[in-house]
Amino acid sequence: MLPGHSMSDPQPALASLPEPQQLVMSDGYVLNYRLWQPTQPTGRALILLHGIQSHSGWYYRSCSYWAHQGWLVIAPDRRGSGTNTTNRGDVQHVERWLFDISAWINFARSLTTGALRPSFHDRSVESFQPQIVLAGLSWGGRLAAAYASLWPEKISACMLLYPGICPRIEPNRLQKLLLKFVQNTSMSPKLKKIPGLEPERFTRNISAQEFIARDSLALREATLRFFWHHHQLGPLALQGLSHPQRPVFLALAGQDQIIDSHRTQALFQKELQHSPLPHELQWYAEAAHTIEFEPCHALFLEQSMNWLNRVCPAFSQSA
Repeated sequence: MLPGHSMSDPQPALASLPEPQQLVMSDGYVLNYRLWQPTQPTGRALILLHGIQSHSGWYYRSCSYWAHQGWLVIAPDRRGSGTNTTNRGDVQHVERWLFDISAWINFARSLTTGALRPSFHDRSVESFQPQIVLAGLSWGGRLAAAYASLWPEKISACMLLYPGICPRIEPNRLQKLLLKFVQNTSMSPKLKKIPGLEPERFTRNISAQEFIARDSLALREATLRFFWHHHQLGPLALQGLSHPQRPVFLALAGQDQIIDSHRTQALFQKELQHSPLPHELQWYAEAAHTIEFEPCHALFLEQSMNWLNRVCPAFSQSA
């Protein structure tokens, strides 16, 4: 646990959060993100995708810890979420989410390579390939797994942290048909309440529940087409979980009320047993969904960092 950040007060002090910065996407949308820089560049970057309701501010402890351990950490707020107020809770097509991730990966490569430029001396910086890890928490894990299944060559590894790939609340068949039908109607941009977002589902930490309930940046409604695009991500995310082409660190909470941890584990188990890739599964038996707010968070940080350092070693000037 970092000094000054007790689990009794899950909301980080505003002064301790990096100020949001901006990056323009290929369609002109300006996205906010928070950046944590390591003391010394190590040629490694981690991109953290938040959940459906949350935003980059929820995960200050993890981002700070990873940065202290030598990782450049980029935590974007998804378009229409968190500090991004334009077209709240909406996305025009599912590919847009994926294009945004590509932009973050390119940005991470640029920052990581630029920070190491003085270390190359007479060697060509253009040939250097930084280590890029794509991490997704909760619904962000659904997005990360889908992206990794399509373009594994763009990342070094993937962290799926209590990923929303097998959610406990899903539209039934009729609802999915209705969502598909409204895509080309005037109802498509209509906002609807996102189900299953009660604070007690996320954590048993009372202070954290109060923080979630009063968080003015939390996303609580989304458009009908958002829900349809969520459904479209499903098969890609399942592929990314059950047949990953890059090393995966999967963290699951034993008391999760938002995702089906047992089903998620079963889908990953065969790959874990037979793949030559250095996958890792960590099961936190007593934890509720958002491990960030749970007593096991310090253990999670230690285990995730051990895996990250093993799979993505730091840049060495002698290499």
